[in-house]
Amino acid sequence: MEADIRAVLPNIDPVISEYSAGYLTHASTAWAGDEEASGPSPLDDAASTITELLFSASGSYGAATHDKVRSLVEKWVDKYAAASNREENRGPAVRRLDQTIQVSTQRNMSSTLAVATGAVDLESANVRKVESRVDKKKLEKAERKIAAKQNKKTFKTVEYEASRLINQPESAESYEEFYMAVNPLQLGGQSGKSKDIKIDNIDVSIGGNRILTDTTLTLSYGHRYGLVGNNGVGKSTLLRALSRREVPIPTHISILHVEQEITGDDTPAIQAVLDADVWRKVLLKEQAEINQKLADIEAQRVSMADTSTDAAKLDKDREAQDQRLGDIQSKLAEMESDKAESRAASILAGLGFSPERQQFATKTFSGGWRMRLALARALFCEPDLLLLDEPSNMLDVPSITFLSNYLQGYPSTVLVVSHDRAFLNEIATDIMHQHSQRLDYYRSSNFDAFYATKEERKKTAKREYETQMAQRAHLQAFIDKFRYNAAKSSEAQSRIKKLERMPVLEAPEAEYTVHFKFPDVEKMSPPIVQMSGVTFGYTPANILLKNVDLDVQLDSRIGIVGPNGAGKTTILKLLIGKLQSTTGIISQNPRLRVGYFAQHHVDALDLNASAVSFMAKMYPGRTDEEYRRQLGAFGITGTTGLQKMELLSGGQKSRVAFACLALTNPHILVLDEPSNHLDIEAMDALAEALREFQGGVLMVSHDVTMLQTVCTSLWVCDNGTVEKFPGDRAAYTEYNVHMSMDQCGLALQSVMQTISGEHGLDGSGVYNGTSELQLERMNVYFNEASGNKYVPRAVLVDLEPGTMDAVRAGPFGQLFRPDNFVFGQSGAGNNWAKGHYTEGAELVDQVLDVVRREAEGCDCLQGFQITHSLGGGTGAGMGTLLISKIREEFPDRMMATFSVVPSPKVSDTVVEPYNATLSIHQLVENSDETFCIDNEALYDICMRTLKLSNPSYGDLNYLVSAVMSGVTVSLRFPGQLNSDLRKLAVNMVPFPRLHFFMVGFAPLTARGAHSFRAVSVPELTQQMFDPKNMMAASDFRNGRYLTCSAIFRGKVSMKEVEDQMRNVQNKNSSYFVEWIPNNVQTALCSIPPRGLKMSSTFVGNSTAIQELFKRIGEQFTAMFRRKAFLHWYTGEGMDEMEFTEAESNMNDLVSEYQQYQEAGVDEEEEEYEEEAPLEEE
Repeated sequence: MEADIRAVLPNIDPVISEYSAGYLTHASTAWAGDEEASGPSPLDDAASTITELLFSASGSYGAATHDKVRSLVEKWVDKYAAASNREENRGPAVRRLDQTIQVSTQRNMSSTLAVATGAVDLESANVRKVESRVDKKKLEKAERKIAAKQNKKTFKTVEYEASRLINQPESAESYEEFYMAVNPLQLGGQSGKSKDIKIDNIDVSIGGNRILTDTTLTLSYGHRYGLVGNNGVGKSTLLRALSRREVPIPTHISILHVEQEITGDDTPAIQAVLDADVWRKVLLKEQAEINQKLADIEAQRVSMADTSTDAAKLDKDREAQDQRLGDIQSKLAEMESDKAESRAASILAGLGFSPERQQFATKTFSGGWRMRLALARALFCEPDLLLLDEPSNMLDVPSITFLSNYLQGYPSTVLVVSHDRAFLNEIATDIMHQHSQRLDYYRSSNFDAFYATKEERKKTAKREYETQMAQRAHLQAFIDKFRYNAAKSSEAQSRIKKLERMPVLEAPEAEYTVHFKFPDVEKMSPPIVQMSGVTFGYTPANILLKNVDLDVQLDSRIGIVGPNGAGKTTILKLLIGKLQSTTGIISQNPRLRVGYFAQHHVDALDLNASAVSFMAKMYPGRTDEEYRRQLGAFGITGTTGLQKMELLSGGQKSRVAFACLALTNPHILVLDEPSNHLDIEAMDALAEALREFQGGVLMVSHDVTMLQTVCTSLWVCDNGTVEKFPGDRAAYTEYNVHMSMDQCGLALQSVMQTISGEHGLDGSGVYNGTSELQLERMNVYFNEASGNKYVPRAVLVDLEPGTMDAVRAGPFGQLFRPDNFVFGQSGAGNNWAKGHYTEGAELVDQVLDVVRREAEGCDCLQGFQITHSLGGGTGAGMGTLLISKIREEFPDRMMATFSVVPSPKVSDTVVEPYNATLSIHQLVENSDETFCIDNEALYDICMRTLKLSNPSYGDLNYLVSAVMSGVTVSLRFPGQLNSDLRKLAVNMVPFPRLHFFMVGFAPLTARGAHSFRAVSVPELTQQMFDPKNMMAASDFRNGRYLTCSAIFRGKVSMKEVEDQMRNVQNKNSSYFVEWIPNNVQTALCSIPPRGLKMSSTFVGNSTAIQELFKRIGEQFTAMFRRKAFLHWYTGEGMDEMEFTEAESNMNDLVSEYQQYQEAGVDEEEEEYEEEAPLEEE
């Protein structure tokens, strides 16, 4: 038969032809004479299976091919059937009873016995015939329907592992129909329904393979679940089943599963995102139609008498239309339809689409950018259950960071499949582990916590199983020995009962281990491969890369990072010779062999062939055993290598590609996104293999773990250049934008002077440092310019030019970019309303343009730091306006403000209570972290501690710069316990409104002076918690710490710091709220400040801050009662009601601090106990 198959299908895989012939032969012999009369025989079943297998393996899906295959199989079925009949005629054989026999008489019984020997005809055994009552025509029709369904199911293609499980609709109409069918519109009555999901006893299968059996799906609303598991376990299939509601999820819970990419057409990108919310589009269309109907009704109604029948009908119709319109408008308001365009633009911007690109037609984008569009559409729709399958694939580092930040603020439930450890650590609140046809849940765990817990569970289960097996063996040995011993029989019976009562434990799962191994590399003299002055463009007018210099040696471990479209893959293709440079030289050692792993490696695989036959075709000269051994070195074991590759998961295809790559015995490996689709174990194995590889490695990757564990140097590809990055991967992701308002521009100058000095920069930004650590994370706050010069990423703003002139004239005036000075000509005159509504409102767009430019220059923007005063008109009024605008445009970025509250001792502003109260009213809503710096406290430090008789703004700003330098040191230098702005907020802010911090610094020194006395950790701790060192005029002894952070710098012992923090907490427990167990966060950095051997910066979230707010509030109320100075504010268009709202908000803030200061651990429990009897009654 195999020869006939090859004759009909000459291109078929030999493995498939051999298997098919053997399968049919086995069916004809093993099942002979055992077929059932009520259905097709097993031989017919086997024939059907082999027909479809051969047809799918033929590579041709025409009717002619199908007929040839079917005729071939039928021919051999007939041969096997004829042979079977000849066997039956040769003598007695076991016969099957295919008609009923009446055994009511002895004669019938004898006949039945005769049947057993095969010596009688069954027809003669029956006294009566039983007529069939089955309608043969209906039966045949039903069988044809079943066969058609089976064929449809057989030929339905399922993309198993990548994110293309929901086949892309062929048209916008089909997408809309699918969306509306899966997510029916809920116009009302759904507000009280729970959106938690808990479904018991679910089974999920694919292609006859069970992936989940009798398991429970539990998704708590608002949680973000990371779904992890080995390649091929069925994670994507589970998402597909959820997205199509094959798992019975309640219909009031909306679901959306991200497609791999959208179909390109002439629709602009932003419109494609807006159209993704189908119900919004439908409702807007219906709203327009109803408005037109109402207009028509009104036009007809004008000419009718109120008492006419037609008028009554129109009135009734109008009432119904009004009712429907009201429902639609309520739903649109719930969807925030009016903000849709700005929200869509913000999401697209976060994923790398510039305002210009947002207007491009979708057909102009590449596959990677269309995938981003698909992701943007899903984020825009905000379903109750968002399903993401490997969303970080094809995204660059900034886009992954945006997605991570966006998902952390996502209000609904997220279920994401990802193999990116860092991404899961950032976004996951829970981990769901899919294995062994079940789901295990790890609550309140990111990936690292899950992995540690899983390993511990595995060890415990293995230990318990082995212990029980030993106990069972011991009991069974006793039973076997003494079961029939009369003297010991009772003891044996006791042990039998004990054995029966023991619970049956499941055997531990077989260890899933993957080992990658690349071949040894023969030594080669340098240079290996070099690029010198290379310029490349796909067209002469469109130059992508300019003057690229890159040198790869056998010991190189180079990672290339940068935004999508910058030319990272192009560099790899130039290096291996797939592209030719426009100008420049690319030289290679003539004996060099390069192993190239393409981002779209699947395109190079023959998916209709098995991995073994593909390798034999591409790399001939080895035996099948050698190919299978090679595949086994990359985790393709057993019969997996003999399956058609279209049946393999994405991760398994990647492993096949690596196995093929290793067969070339490369000297260097050039890898383009090698971690895509690999599971965690495979990624670890790949990283280990790359570290042990004796040749060079050059990779493009977005995976944080892969870059950190493999690469020793990073090169950034952006703006047509490729340059070595001075820091590590962590530094590459942490960027901030500084902004300064009004007189605090002088404070920012002082801050930048301090930070520049710590990084070895002089007043013009030229690097004169001596340590690599100074350069390692320079890019967090500085942009590198030409001539070894660095420019701070800072914007300086004022409504009058005087302050800007003072900064320019200062010692560090040449440090800043000239076009980052933004100022007006008239000033705000200490009037908050003038800065917020009139003069400031005219200038704010100009400021935002500069902010956007600086933000776009950040590869991974973490947030904004704003230094401003709360007492004046510009810093308070325009400052809070700018904060609110930035918050609106960058909602997922951190907003940290260093807010200076003025004091009469160093200020002549009478209306500062108005300005400060109105500003705090804004900061409560729009800031994430507000570091309160009180001029009165700064003045006291200068006078009493530093003994300065006449402190100036320069002296005060020096203290501010010391604190700001200390707070940001973890961003700028590597440390043992680093804490960036986001981590600081997560650990310091227990409630969203209570984010106002007191700050301090130790040891305190005056400007221009240095501390020559050595200090110890205990001394720093004592000074740090001393009320005299606090830079806000609030005594912490009058409140309680909710949380606090201690940031140490210099050569400090971690254990000593922890001991001191523990002592402080134990000895001063009355100053810490008892309902937060671990109030103190610590951070360490080995780099000391200039002029000091060690220092500490203190940040405290204390309820004592309410003293500052009370003082301001009392002064505000005293003036506001008499409407004093109010006309200056209302004259700028400000509503008096804003004063009332600001006063109320300030009072509420004070009350909240007081409430949590007095709260105890058992308070809520006692209240519950008091209310319980009432609930029972």
